[in-house]
Amino acid sequence: MPKRGENIYKRKDGRWEGRYIRGRSPSGGAVYGYVYARSYRECRVKRQKQLEALGKAPEQAASLTLAQAAGRFLADREYSSIPCWPLLHPHPLQVAKTQRQRRSHKPAQ
Repeated sequence: MPKRGENIYKRKDGRWEGRYIRGRSPSGGAVYGYVYARSYRECRVKRQKQLEALGKAPEQAASLTLAQAAGRFLADREYSSIPCWPLLHPHPLQVAKTQRQRRSHKPAQ
C-alpha cells in the first residue's frame, strides 16, 4: 500500500523538511527531492510548487528488455576493452620476482 500524507517533518535544528518523489531510478526506486523552510506552512507551499513544476506524474523508470540491456552492456564494453588491470595490478609472484632481480642487480631475462 502506498504511503499517504505530505511527508513534512520538523528537524532537530528547528527547520521543517518536506520530501517529494522527484522521479524514479533506472532500477525503479524512488528518487526524492527535499525542500526546507522555517515554518510548516512555508514548507508545504515550497513542496507544492516543486510538485507542480514536475507535472502530475513523476518520471517513470525506463523499462528495457533483456536484449536492449545486453546490447547497451556490450556497446559499453567496446570502449573499455583496453586491458589495464594487469598493468595496474601485476600478479604478486611477478612482483616478488622483479624485486629479487632488483636486489641481485641482475638484468631481467
